[in-house]
Amino acid sequence: MFDGPAGHLVASIMARMNRQAELEAIEQLNPSPESRILVIGFGSGVGLKALAGRLPQGRILGVDPSAAMNASAARRCRTEMDSGRIRLVRSTAEHTGEPDASFDGAIAVNVLMLCNPISATARELSRVLKPGAELVSLTHDWALKRHSGSVASWLAATCAAFKHSGFVELRHFAAEAEKGASVAFIARNGVRHPEHHLQKDPESNQAP
Repeated sequence: MFDGPAGHLVASIMARMNRQAELEAIEQLNPSPESRILVIGFGSGVGLKALAGRLPQGRILGVDPSAAMNASAARRCRTEMDSGRIRLVRSTAEHTGEPDASFDGAIAVNVLMLCNPISATARELSRVLKPGAELVSLTHDWALKRHSGSVASWLAATCAAFKHSGFVELRHFAAEAEKGASVAFIARNGVRHPEHHLQKDPESNQAP
């Protein structure tokens, strides 16, 4: 979707459009200076750069399937990557490849609506986030409507998937980004039982 000849142009546009939401997501997460944070769909790397400034002793892993976005973010964050504070992986949210309970928090800006099925992303996040760690997501209203028909239907499906995967204290509200035309979704990883990931997904109950 974000590769090919137009990939670098898209990265430049995203750098401008997503900046406010990226900064708001970081403020909502409010990580401690030594935190290890997972960033899903980092795009142009604007949020990675800003987050690194909040984590002088921390580490960031960014996952994004787009080659163009990986290249753009690598250029923007070269200093932080050379020092080992940021690591980029060309992958998706449901396949981070990281050990259990690796991260103190996660950020996803304008990307969760592309995670399909969302249940797979929720399962992976519940696995790699430490118990009590939060996911903070901000998404444009128009993007949710385009991909899910309405904001309400996206929220219903997303809340169900994250609850099933062991997340608690789910919250959603109008974000400040886009003058309020953006949705913040926040969920805290609950303490999981070993058999949790063997349960059937709610989506599997749907008729084909």
